[in-house]
Amino acid sequence: MLDKTTKNLLITEINKFLPEDSQNKLISAVRYVLLAPAKHIRPFLVVASSQVFNVEVERVISIAVAVECVHAYSLIHDDLPCMDNSNTRRGQLSCHKRFDKATAVLAGDALLTLAFEILSSLNEDSNKRCEIIKALSQAIGAKGMVGGQILDIKTALHVIQHPDYLDPESSVVNEHTRQLCNKNRTLESCAKITPDSKVKEIHLMKTAKLFAASCEIGAIIGSATDKQRRALYNYGVNLGLIFQAKDDIRDYKQDEVNNLMSMLSKSEIENYIDSLFKQALDNLGGLSGDTNYLYNLLNQVKRDG
Repeated sequence: MLDKTTKNLLITEINKFLPEDSQNKLISAVRYVLLAPAKHIRPFLVVASSQVFNVEVERVISIAVAVECVHAYSLIHDDLPCMDNSNTRRGQLSCHKRFDKATAVLAGDALLTLAFEILSSLNEDSNKRCEIIKALSQAIGAKGMVGGQILDIKTALHVIQHPDYLDPESSVVNEHTRQLCNKNRTLESCAKITPDSKVKEIHLMKTAKLFAASCEIGAIIGSATDKQRRALYNYGVNLGLIFQAKDDIRDYKQDEVNNLMSMLSKSEIENYIDSLFKQALDNLGGLSGDTNYLYNLLNQVKRDG
């Protein structure tokens, strides 16, 4: 997603924060994941969103590194045997396979910590630093990425597809579904919560909120109005949901758990994607700056995932 010049800037910045040290196993593990071949969508969103407000790439490249550190940490932990138990990532062995489980856990911890060290040291005024840290923290904590991972782990496919799932008296209705219902509503009304809405919530928390925060950070750096900031945030949410829906279509045969293809037809998912796409276009339409990069990314994700 990043052009060659910006990608080189990103790598240079990574090397500045994490210089190579072959004698240090932890640093080697962190660099192994951070420098693996990748699309770099989230760093791209930071850069592209800030360019809407004519912010130079050099001003935001360290923020883009911080966001990529967060994403890389999440991938390391996702791949662990106690989580998704994946042996490969980005065309190479996952971190715990290339090194070991303990090193992988600590490499993820180090990346998350480094992200906030970078953000706390930005050459920006204190209000902007705090707003950026707050936006990112909210996207990746218990109400965002980490909470989405927990929900993903807890939700088994056979439970979602159980014929009694929508029976309000059934024990199969899990605690999370109950919590989604307002206390003033009856449990019978909770039966309207459909299986695909749960998966969409996982998509929102695990992926779309970090996409949205990456866009929102660009708005913060660009001194955007509240309306512009909301538009970019909502664009990021819609883009992230499209990304995950396309991923579900592509990876269904490899991973049927918490996959929209297990609950909806392909045409229903495509209609869902079309709706998200139109909303994202509306979000961009409310911005007066250069949105070409964001528009092109939206089209690319809708087409290719």
